[in-house]
Amino acid sequence: MSQEIILSYIKDNYELFTNVEKVIADYFLSSPAGEDFSSKNVSHKLFVSEAALSRFSKKCGFNGYREFVYKYKEEIPVFGCIEGLNQIQHFYQMLLRDMWKCIDENQIMRFCKMIRKDTSIIIFGMGSSYLAGMQMKYKFLRLGLTIDVANETDEIKIRSVLQKKNNLAIGISLSAKLEIVKALKQSKTNKADTVLITASNVCFEFIDEQIKVPSVKGLNTGHIISPQFPILVLLDICYYYYLKLNQKEFRKIQKSTVDVLD
Repeated sequence: MSQEIILSYIKDNYELFTNVEKVIADYFLSSPAGEDFSSKNVSHKLFVSEAALSRFSKKCGFNGYREFVYKYKEEIPVFGCIEGLNQIQHFYQMLLRDMWKCIDENQIMRFCKMIRKDTSIIIFGMGSSYLAGMQMKYKFLRLGLTIDVANETDEIKIRSVLQKKNNLAIGISLSAKLEIVKALKQSKTNKADTVLITASNVCFEFIDEQIKVPSVKGLNTGHIISPQFPILVLLDICYYYYLKLNQKEFRKIQKSTVDVLD
């Protein structure tokens, strides 16, 4: 089992781990470079017992911690003066690999049909999610769509109250931030269509489509790589599928927006 498969297994089964095992999982998911992986050192660093490391390893399908570490270290890149580049590349590759696992083509098509059908579209997003929302706004503007983006708490509350039938409210939040979820709930109460783009596993009954994107520990706070990355990849995928709904019409609109800028 390669390191990539080990990390994938840990992520896929994360919710099955105990709280102590999640501490261990977080440590190995962060892909620490040049660490001393001896059970004594890791147990001391994480404040867990060596027995806990052994139980964690067995739950991952190994005979013990020593075998787990051996396999884990097998494919760790050799870090030198470009240690940062290697780590960043690793995180991007991991997110891209997990993105293809998350994508549900039928769900993406349903989302695109909502965008096509509804007469008004608004995105609720804060921080880096707001920046991703702005990217979606300008990307789809080239296809003739007008999308509003709200990021201030008061504006989000007001705009959610104003939603109605045939409106589409899109929430973007890796952690399913409470303010965003509440805005979508209010929008749904007003009979608007609702979509949440998130890395959270928590499901909300008032969300019509909850589109999952992958994440790594600390991504929403800008840990190593841009928090918007998985969201931007998703938006590129949605843009591609939206074009397929009426490629001839959208290509014509797209050309006119390019011509006017020349």
